[in-house]
Amino acid sequence: MNLNCAEIRTFNDLREAFVQQYQFNVDMAPDRSDLQAMTQKDNETFREYAQRWRNFATQVIPHVEEKEMTKLFLKTLSQFYYEMIVGSVPRDFSEMVNIGMRLEEGVREGRLIKESVPAGSPERKDHEVSMVKGHPQHQAHKAPQNDLIPMKYAELLPTLLRENIVQTRPPLSIPKKLPTHWRLDRFCAFHQGAQCHDVENCFSLKIEVQKLIDADVMPFKNLNPSV
Repeated sequence: MNLNCAEIRTFNDLREAFVQQYQFNVDMAPDRSDLQAMTQKDNETFREYAQRWRNFATQVIPHVEEKEMTKLFLKTLSQFYYEMIVGSVPRDFSEMVNIGMRLEEGVREGRLIKESVPAGSPERKDHEVSMVKGHPQHQAHKAPQNDLIPMKYAELLPTLLRENIVQTRPPLSIPKKLPTHWRLDRFCAFHQGAQCHDVENCFSLKIEVQKLIDADVMPFKNLNPSV
């Protein structure tokens, strides 16, 4: 409303005036380095942190695509969440949040131990050795409890694939530094034969099956006769 009409003769004049007025919004917008510098607060749940992080990500210029957003968010997580999620290969940001919330629930219920000792420290190494030896005060990482199914996951997977209820995931890339749960002597059919774990210990497959059970869309009696 305060523009001098005599100075606005063409649409390009109007465009330049608009950019000059609001350029500061672009100059002050956060970038990807600001996203990677974020961390979860002590009093913040995984869901709350994910929402805060994503809201901040929407302000980044240029826009962050979903695939890149998932990778950036993963890098901001603590060692505990990173090691447990990196082998799952979440398809999108929402699935990563669901995995994180299940892990958080496992910690809250005492089924998982959230390691607070920094990786690589002498205390961390002593703690890992004690877990291997079966020290009574510690237990190794394990996936949150899922509902029991009346068959092995290796027997269930072919049926789910044949009925197009689930789809296989891309093979996992082997990191330079293997997480503690990574097994090169095991292969996962759900991840297209990738080395990491077997189907019975596939965290991603168990999450998919649990979703189907929770949604009551997979009554086992309606699958194949072997079930």
